[in-house]
Amino acid sequence: FLIPDWGRGRGWGGVMERQSIPAIYVLTAQGLELGLRLRVALDGVCFAPRALAEGTGSGVRGFDSLPLLVKEQFGGFGQHIFIAATGIVVRCVAPLLAHKAVDPAVLALDHKGEFVISLLSGHLGGANALARQVAAITGGQAIITTATDTEGLPAVDLLALRAGLHVYNPAAIRAANAALLTGKKVGLHDPEGWL
Repeated sequence: FLIPDWGRGRGWGGVMERQSIPAIYVLTAQGLELGLRLRVALDGVCFAPRALAEGTGSGVRGFDSLPLLVKEQFGGFGQHIFIAATGIVVRCVAPLLAHKAVDPAVLALDHKGEFVISLLSGHLGGANALARQVAAITGGQAIITTATDTEGLPAVDLLALRAGLHVYNPAAIRAANAALLTGKKVGLHDPEGWL
């Protein structure tokens, strides 16, 4: 179920061109301090409520409505980092989700950066790796809940991504990863030597 990517973009059905830098959303003054640190460390774009953004003089982009902003920005960034409660994040992104093969990475973290949650697109979107990177910056703990990661097993979709391959049958990912998790062998037919 893997073929070379040959310019198709990540995931199935193609994905609009996304910026490789993260969008960082903050809601509070404490979150803004962390957001500015992450913006510098990750070369990201930081968004804050207009009243917070106007006083910074640091290029933070102001917004009036987080749900509307996220709707406008979701397809344009491959990574979204929210310094906000997980419930707020879920409510903002839920209507925008398409499929795990094409959705961008989404993280949620507290304003101290103690808990960095990989919320969406852990493998193909890179949220698990991004959560680890952000946790290293904040000194916090990356919260990774994907089964293959917690068991220390390779994930088929992540292997494909690392090899520059396109997953043309994303439904097969679940079956292959489930087999790995139950200790079954997964056959690999690679006549072209892509892996």
